[in-house]
Amino acid sequence: MADLRFREASTMRFRDPTTGRFVPNPLVVPQLAAGLAMKAAVHLEAVKVADAAKQLARAEAYDTGAYERGIRPASGLDKDPTVGYPLQIGRVNAWDFKSGWIEFGSIHNVAKHILQRAAEAVGYTVQVSQNFRRVTGSGRERVSHLKR
Repeated sequence: MADLRFREASTMRFRDPTTGRFVPNPLVVPQLAAGLAMKAAVHLEAVKVADAAKQLARAEAYDTGAYERGIRPASGLDKDPTVGYPLQIGRVNAWDFKSGWIEFGSIHNVAKHILQRAAEAVGYTVQVSQNFRRVTGSGRERVSHLKR
């Protein structure tokens, strides 16, 4: 059977988990409220970008409607390596299997950049590099192999 004891950090003595102390955080309710409000605000912005992307998809890439229906907003926590702690983020995902071909192009189709243009239409700047697209950039940078 597994040993359920753990070493307490303050005294370095072994303790049974059933006899551990609980110290309540007095700021837990305001912190949770602020986190939920931030998640709601970020999700609302993701919904705005998704709606703009659906309008662009309906106008420029509508064949069966699967691509348009596959555009969905999402939000949650993501660890940002530049600051070292989790941040609330909003995303717009395109879940149809043809999404990559529509967004980035193929040998038969030119890239339409619908999600990128939707973010720009809502008022965000999109920084493009070789390995990722970041919506928190200060301007548009294109890598030469992404140009047509």
